[in-house]
Amino acid sequence: MIKTFKSKALEKFWTRDDRRGIRPDCLPKVERLMSALEHPGEVLREDVLPELGLSVKGAANMLGVSRQALHAILRQKNPARITPEMAVRIGKFCGNGPRLWINMQTAYDLWHAEQSVDVSGIKTMGQAA
Repeated sequence: MIKTFKSKALEKFWTRDDRRGIRPDCLPKVERLMSALEHPGEVLREDVLPELGLSVKGAANMLGVSRQALHAILRQKNPARITPEMAVRIGKFCGNGPRLWINMQTAYDLWHAEQSVDVSGIKTMGQAA
């Protein structure tokens, strides 16, 4: 099993969206720091595959996907991204579950959207109940 987090509280936060164990005053900072994570393809390319001593072809075979599909994710080519189906495969492969991988992709996508979408013309109406 590949261990991604040293802190159990952070691991629970990303794998189960469980905020228990993280002090409320620290939560906004943790969310900001975690949202700046690398693209999950970069994590696979730089950390996971070298750690396991696998080639792209070998990993693709083990995941049951084409080499081209995995290579596109590893190179972060648009629109290649971690889909829920791919997150299930990678989560099983790595032993750390799909939520980590789909949350990493979502955090990456959200961060980029927040940088590029102009919301200055949208009025905030308040919080929904």
